[in-house]
Amino acid sequence: MLIIDNPTVFNVLEMADCIRVQEEAFRKIPTGGAVLRPRIDIRR
Repeated sequence: MLIIDNPTVFNVLEMADCIRVQEEAFRKIPTGGAVLRPRIDIRR
């Protein structure tokens, strides 16, 4: 399993890309093309 911390995510992902793929995923939920699961945070 690969665990990526929040600072790494911040440096690697562009906000515009995150918003675009989230919108695509949300559109697919009603047809079963995507599932909605809760965020999982791992605290150290």
